[in-house]
Amino acid sequence: MNKSRKFVSILLAVFFIAAAMPMITVRAQEFESTAKSYALIEANTRQIIASENGDEKFHAAGLTKLMSYLLFFEALADGKVRSEDSVRVSQEAAKKGGTSVFLDSGTSYSFETLLKPAIMCNANDAVTALAEHVAGSEAAFVELMNARAKELGLSCTFADCTGISSESLVSANDLAVIAAELSKYSGFFKYSAIWLDTFTHESGRETEMSNSNVLIKNDLYDGMSTGSTPSSGYSAAISAKSGGGRFIAIVIGDKDTGSRFKLAEELIGYAIATFGVKQIAQQGGKVKTLPVANGDVKEVGVYAKEDLSILYKKGEEGSISTNIQVDDLAAPLQKGQIVGKIVITAPEGEISVALAVDQDVKEQSFGSGWRRLIRGFLGLTEYAEPGVVAP
Repeated sequence: MNKSRKFVSILLAVFFIAAAMPMITVRAQEFESTAKSYALIEANTRQIIASENGDEKFHAAGLTKLMSYLLFFEALADGKVRSEDSVRVSQEAAKKGGTSVFLDSGTSYSFETLLKPAIMCNANDAVTALAEHVAGSEAAFVELMNARAKELGLSCTFADCTGISSESLVSANDLAVIAAELSKYSGFFKYSAIWLDTFTHESGRETEMSNSNVLIKNDLYDGMSTGSTPSSGYSAAISAKSGGGRFIAIVIGDKDTGSRFKLAEELIGYAIATFGVKQIAQQGGKVKTLPVANGDVKEVGVYAKEDLSILYKKGEEGSISTNIQVDDLAAPLQKGQIVGKIVITAPEGEISVALAVDQDVKEQSFGSGWRRLIRGFLGLTEYAEPGVVAP
């Protein structure tokens, strides 16, 4: 791709997954790029900050494995597999081309043991063995990859679990969303940030492993993935945490390895200098304790139904306001019943997240009324929850 200077459209918006809101497009700084495509996302808000050819699909080689990693950690979280599961290395896995840790066919390792080479050095044989363990075969695992992509609202197409196949096609924006979803799992970064290590085979043979993501030598960056082939060029997914946010740069098809890392550094550096992230509410976290009329308890807690974080341009924090809107509560109430919302107002627009009650509240009976009267006379608390303080 010819060297060019591109203007990037930045979507400065307060955003979270469960709601849509107005977005403004502003002119951003210029980025010098020789890549086929790139994208910059803030992971907590899923906000795409910058993108060039972001929706065009390419063969991204090893970055395909980001979806494989996501499915591995989701399978662990759902209990479909366990870290201590014994994973047998098939002949198909052992003979995988490309980057490899040289696993022997017929050997067995724990799921956790194979995660390290799969993530740290993008070992295709380890990734394939794990995929086969999760789904029974690589083909079945690829079906899971494509199904998960649809669930995330993505248009990418996966043909294998490693990215060796040129028929695995994905856009930078799609990879940014996958990477953001993957970033929820701290176990991934446990291995993604390792620079050098040794893999000990079942036979006692050792293989030296090195991470191709040179940026992890800088403490600002905590990993992700890389990939390259002669036809697809050099690609990278790079992550850094700063100011309450996690910024992820996706670079696809750059001219050489140095160029991909240079662009990723420029993108993330721009994001860190320009934006901040603030979490307003956490899914399931108590927001407030409110009085209840005519109930068998006097007060009830309300919690956020979804996470709510905002991405803001530095210097504009003072223009963001939070307002809790809840109707007067009266029994009966059901646990999970929506009774109001948190509303965030910013220069770019307004968003909200629903609030729900955290317990059933029955209508006050004659007996419960007398019990409440007696408890009040004795100075006993009607409703209390240790460790919770209403804002």
